[in-house]
Amino acid sequence: MEFNLDVNDLLVGPRPSEQSILTLREGEYEVAFRLPVCSDLSLLDVHSSVDFNSRLLLRTCIASVRKAGNEVGGAEIPAELEGAVVKVMGDADPLGNIEVTCMCPHCNHAWQSSLDIAWFLSKEICGLATRLLREVHILAAAYGWRECDILSLPPSRRLAYINLVQ
Repeated sequence: MEFNLDVNDLLVGPRPSEQSILTLREGEYEVAFRLPVCSDLSLLDVHSSVDFNSRLLLRTCIASVRKAGNEVGGAEIPAELEGAVVKVMGDADPLGNIEVTCMCPHCNHAWQSSLDIAWFLSKEICGLATRLLREVHILAAAYGWRECDILSLPPSRRLAYINLVQ
């Protein structure tokens, strides 16, 4: 899979602070809300549906809802208003959901996909950790060196020894 990403697309203006309250007025409603933050994700239930967790996340971000000037519960928001709040959130934080166009190099089929930076980073870190563990295993088995000695070697030197073993 391949996709192009222009770094300039990631250089947008500042994101509102975590404490910033945004307001949306639509019809009789006035909704005060903030943008989601990483700590909000800890409230989500991995055993529940995406729809349930999406609504829960939205409800977590809503500070207040007024209908015709009277305070109402956040659960009383019509679905259309929820969609409008989500759109304002997306406009306020354009990097909150980065969409990229992916393309299959074999058949040229193209589709849109979200770029999940956290998932990508965790995969990279796991890959590096696995590679490092494998390097330690190979060199410890081949030379009887201790793990701390192997890890103290610069990566280029460690790789040179691994190439000699293999």
